[in-house]
Amino acid sequence: MKRAIAVLALLVLPSFAFAQGVSVEAFEKILTNGLKIEFDKKGDAEKVIEYDLKGTPYYAYYNAGGKFVNFLVRDKANGVTLQKVNEWNVNALWSRAYILQQAVVLETTISLDASPSVIGSYYRLFDADAKKFAEFLGK
Repeated sequence: MKRAIAVLALLVLPSFAFAQGVSVEAFEKILTNGLKIEFDKKGDAEKVIEYDLKGTPYYAYYNAGGKFVNFLVRDKANGVTLQKVNEWNVNALWSRAYILQQAVVLETTISLDASPSVIGSYYRLFDADAKKFAEFLGK
C-alpha cells in the first residue's frame, strides 16, 4: 500500500509544480531563449497578447484569463474547400485547421499549466504540422 501511494505521489505531484501557469515573462523567455524567436507584441496582459513571431509566418496568442496559448498561421483560402480542411483534421494530431472568412487557419492550443519545455515542444510540433499542411494544400 505504501508503495502504491509513493508511486501515485510521484505521478501526481509534478503536475502541481506548474499549477500557477506560465507567466507572460516566462512565455517570452520560452520564445527568445528556448526557441530563439524574436517577436513583436501587442495587447493587454490582463486579456490577450498577440505575438507576431518574426522570421516565421506564425502568431502566438497568450490568453492569461483562459490560461492557454495558441500558435497559429493564416493564409488566403484561395480555393481551399471545407472538405480539404476536414481531410487534414481527420489525421492531424497536434493541430486543427478551419476556414475563417477568406482565410484558412491552422492552430494548436496548449495550457499555460504545461511546463516551459512542453510549450516549446508544442511549438516545434506545430511548426512541423504547418509545413506539412502547406504541402498538403499544395502551397
